[in-house]
Amino acid sequence: FRNPTMERSTSVIDKEKALEFKNRGNAAFQQGDYQSAVFFFSKGLEMDPNNPTNYLFLSNRSAAYFALPDYKLALADAEEVLRLKPEWPKGYSRKGAALVGCKRLEEAVETYKLGLTFSPTNSLLLEGLQVARDALNSTKFNGSQRQGPPAGLSRIPSQPAQRKGTPPSSPPPPQQQQQQQQQQQQQQRAAAAAQQQH
Repeated sequence: FRNPTMERSTSVIDKEKALEFKNRGNAAFQQGDYQSAVFFFSKGLEMDPNNPTNYLFLSNRSAAYFALPDYKLALADAEEVLRLKPEWPKGYSRKGAALVGCKRLEEAVETYKLGLTFSPTNSLLLEGLQVARDALNSTKFNGSQRQGPPAGLSRIPSQPAQRKGTPPSSPPPPQQQQQQQQQQQQQQRAAAAAQQQH
């Protein structure tokens, strides 16, 4: 025995709960609590799995995974976003950033370019494309076997924190200083782009 009124009211409740989880996820993200943001966005998806706007939950969860950083999960969510909403520019921005994080730089450049076919003046895509190209050029310039995270996406400080009483280390050679400055500039651009994306 099916009760359509009961099903409809349950559906409305689930949608409201999903929206509440989305709002809590957004708040956690803004506070820098990315693990909680992932949790809340995931719960929102569970509450209303057939909602046509789930690409928004996935996009936000992709941003939270990226910030953790868990680039592979960020990429998986971004790809699902594009499966659900193939012409949405932010989906390409999320995927491009995750690909850069995964050091798949050529794919990242192509992803940003594809996104620009849908939105040629989108600042997130244009900035992401520049970060990806800079990282690709940096990788080509410095050799294909770079160590550490890709340029523009490092969340690790370029210099380790000094303990009290520990003498500072000698400064890095000039070429390394220049590379570090370039990385810091790319990090700032990527961070600004990530803030705009959310």
